[in-house]
Amino acid sequence: MQSTVSPLGRVADVLVLSTLALLQFVFVFGMPWLDNGLWPQTEGPAPAIHILSAVLALFTGLQVAFKDRRYLAALASPVVLALFAFAAFSAILAPFTPEPVRSVQGTLKHGVGVIWQFEFAIAVLAAAALWQSASYRLTILGAASLAAVGIIFLYALPGRPLGVPLAFSEWSGMLAFAVSGGLIAAVRGSSRKVSAYATAAAALIFIGGYAVSENRAVILALISVLAFLGASRIPYLRALTHTPIARASVVVFAAFASTFAVYVAGPLIEARSISAVITGDFPAVASETPVDKAHVQDTALGTIWSRSYMVRILVDDILENPLTAITGNGFGSFSTAYEHHARDVPGRFFADDRYPTASTTFWDVHTSANFHSHNMLAETVASVGVIGALLWLAAFAAMAWTSVGGAAVALGIVVVGSFWFPINHMLGGLAVLTAATVVPRKTGSCAATLISGTGPLVAILGAAFLGYVGVAAAVLGVVERSERGFPAVQVDSNLDTCGFIRTRAFPEQEIVIDLYAVLNTRVSKSENPPRELFDRSTNVLSINCMLRRYYEREGSVRALVASLYGRTSFVTLGKASYGPLRTEIIKWGEDIDRLLALVPERTEFLPPYITVLGARAPDKAIAEIDRFVPRLRDDDPVKHYLLAQRSKRTGDDDGYRNHFSRALELGFANLWPVPEAEAKRVKGQ
Repeated sequence: MQSTVSPLGRVADVLVLSTLALLQFVFVFGMPWLDNGLWPQTEGPAPAIHILSAVLALFTGLQVAFKDRRYLAALASPVVLALFAFAAFSAILAPFTPEPVRSVQGTLKHGVGVIWQFEFAIAVLAAAALWQSASYRLTILGAASLAAVGIIFLYALPGRPLGVPLAFSEWSGMLAFAVSGGLIAAVRGSSRKVSAYATAAAALIFIGGYAVSENRAVILALISVLAFLGASRIPYLRALTHTPIARASVVVFAAFASTFAVYVAGPLIEARSISAVITGDFPAVASETPVDKAHVQDTALGTIWSRSYMVRILVDDILENPLTAITGNGFGSFSTAYEHHARDVPGRFFADDRYPTASTTFWDVHTSANFHSHNMLAETVASVGVIGALLWLAAFAAMAWTSVGGAAVALGIVVVGSFWFPINHMLGGLAVLTAATVVPRKTGSCAATLISGTGPLVAILGAAFLGYVGVAAAVLGVVERSERGFPAVQVDSNLDTCGFIRTRAFPEQEIVIDLYAVLNTRVSKSENPPRELFDRSTNVLSINCMLRRYYEREGSVRALVASLYGRTSFVTLGKASYGPLRTEIIKWGEDIDRLLALVPERTEFLPPYITVLGARAPDKAIAEIDRFVPRLRDDDPVKHYLLAQRSKRTGDDDGYRNHFSRALELGFANLWPVPEAEAKRVKGQ
């Protein structure tokens, strides 16, 4: 094994170093003035991340293959091995998940999947290898610090004329936390003067990040880290914190305890909010459920309440399908779990707060379920099962095992991870922070020989694959940018051939569902919605054909819900919808049948179907009501709404008022807007 770095090795080092530095700035490709993709703030950086990771894979892999002692030692560390093991295990499981391509790529909105996990492991390996050189370490940290300061500046700039790299600023607080932690870890063992300067710089970056993000999770993480470091100085606790297994246990326990705390918090926060409601508040709210007058999401603990139900949905989904606790459902599967459990969450379903009959409580996930659960442990178990989650925890346990500082870093990430899940932008900052905890280990001659024999091929193939994915992602972004303008397309109603985007390398279904949501928004916000729908009728036809293929042939509940939601929205526009939605209107009842077979609780799509059917064919509407009502629970407001509609169509006004009143008491106005005047009339007010 070589003891010095060869000239060729130095060239490779410079390339690796430059690539790591550039990774810190991928957020630039998500700026508004570099618009590309359907979700440009994450899809824009994706090609850059893949291509830079390809460079890292090539030159880092070759350095390992050529037995560079720094890279071999970094690769042999438990932290790096655990990260690669987790990525490899995730890749093995991906083909067995409901949507393998989605698991490999992650959803477009956050970009974290199997590929990202490998890219992260490669970046940590590269950074850990170069970390052993003071000059390289300072260069990496300088780039990360400069990127963090730049992002903070973009958010702090009055008016933000340059725009911001993401729609939510909280991620800048997380990045500042990661960079400041890396700065402090980098000067461990240095002189007091150097440590003081680094601590001051870290404090400024952290404060700046918090100031523009107001991310309370990073404050909680900082408190946890300082408490742990403080305990390491207390005589009676010092021995415990300086024991590797104890440190690892603390981090693992923190991951479980914080996730459990988030899980149980939801109902407790609701009870607290309900107790603060004064009798007579919000008299127009039709529901008798106390939480519907509680404004839960607007309280100081509203974000935790929201996250609690995200975790509860994942846990409930796993309990209903125990096998997924072993295999997981793949990365990005939160949106599928949401569709199965959306009705379990209290409050209204629509964001519009102009209807006083609806609940004052609103769960923001109803408008953003294609993101993630905001909890790393729950998300990991749901994605790759319990075994995968144990491998994920092993990486943090390995970080804690190395040193007190490593345990502090691991604890900080775990605590922040109880409320957030990384997005693709975070790769560079997280890699730097994680690399700071890596303690290199010597490898045996046999292992070095084996790696040197297979390493070049692995490095070249890995680089070629990531490079291809990067170029393909860039091309896909260009196509999506064109399609989100919804140019006229040729009508094709053949389920085998219809569609304007066909891809096996990326989550095609995700793209189409998101495009349909964009189209819905475009039509609803236009000056003349019926005209806009008519102008985009070929797009509606094409998208609905693709959605039908997904749910008829692949059993996708997400595609089915998207189709039902779209036709419900468009049919309200009248005759303009009858042409492009002809097939959907004809098969409306059949599709609701299909949905209730998959998710019996999702009955909220029945009312618009019965309403439209009743206006065009009253007798058939009554027959459909009689067909569906026996399948609904007595405590389902939709059941009583359907009975009210039946009474109305048979001339039973008292029955109509009684059933509709009961539907309102059970929360029907939370599912679909009900005018206050109608609610008062029904209740005889």
